[in-house]
Amino acid sequence: MIRNTTWILFSKYFAGECNEQEFEKINHLVKQRKSYRRLFDRLKEDNELIENYKKMKKVDVDKAWNKLSAKIEAAGGGKVIQLKREQNKQISRQPVRWLAVAASILLI
Repeated sequence: MIRNTTWILFSKYFAGECNEQEFEKINHLVKQRKSYRRLFDRLKEDNELIENYKKMKKVDVDKAWNKLSAKIEAAGGGKVIQLKREQNKQISRQPVRWLAVAASILLI
């Protein structure tokens, strides 16, 4: 079981608030027990992910979509996509029509 003091030490470490004694204590704990080492490694990975997330550039989804749409249109692919959508609608409606016909026959 990991003590609260260990959590506090690790928190201070990743916040950059450790003094020399606390830093040495963390090194000792991590070398002493595998469970502390695993926890420290997981916290380190999580901290790196958080830092990378903070550095990520914000993405403008609408701008990206408009750019992609323009490329598709310039390549002449917009019409092909439109046709495929219409074909899918026709195919998906056919079973519904057959079911409606079958239901009306059963009712009669």
